[in-house]
Amino acid sequence: MSDDKKDPQEQLKEFIRIGVSATNSGLQLAQTTFKNFEEPLSSTFQSAGENGAVAMETAKTVYAKRKQYAPQLMAGTAMFTGGYFWLRRGRIAGILGAAAGTGVAYSVVYDEFPVDFEKLPNVIFGKNDK
Repeated sequence: MSDDKKDPQEQLKEFIRIGVSATNSGLQLAQTTFKNFEEPLSSTFQSAGENGAVAMETAKTVYAKRKQYAPQLMAGTAMFTGGYFWLRRGRIAGILGAAAGTGVAYSVVYDEFPVDFEKLPNVIFGKNDK
């Protein structure tokens, strides 16, 4: 019953303390939840970025040396695409798939459609070089 006898100023202070305490608890919970969500996500993005950089450097190296291995690249592409289509669709599709795959491999090896690996990430992710 003594709570009813408190003056209004003390009641207001108590109400403010309770409000601040509840707000701090809510913010702490929100921050903990955000950190638990953010840490695995950021580490995943970091490792994906590192692995992507290694893969891009390897692709640049392989692309730069592609003319040294032109017959192997074209034969491997013909065997892969021809074999795939042969197994999936039959003999005629396998022959046509091998021819198409070899044509694409030839155009890549001998720069019919040159690829600029320096601008490739910008093309993939839609960034402009302005």
